Amino acid sequence: MALVPKEGGSMSYQVPILTSVNYPIWSVKVKSIMDAYGLWETVEPRGLGEEPDLKKTKQALAFLFQAIPEDMVLQMASYTDPKKVWDGLKTWFLGVDRVRTA
Repeated sequence: MALVPKEGGSMSYQVPILTSVNYPIWSVKVKSIMDAYGLWETVEPRGLGEEPDLKKTKQALAFLFQAIPEDMVLQMASYTDPKKVWDGLKTWFLGVDRVRTA
């Protein structure tokens, strides 16, 4: 993950791309970037029963679709909830049994 300075002192983050072997590191990086942008709450809502804001949900989906390979985008395209995309990727790469224990 590279930090890229922008004018005005703000930072932008380079989106890591998921591969067949980098899921554990990819998930840590993506989670931290999404949290830095205030988007992680769309995956793991902070308050019980609290619905994330629609704009953030759309931003989170766009970010996740940018961070996965094109063939996976097509498989996840029917999901409109970033949590479902995140959970689907976790199940895909860790397997159902490992996700349950995690």
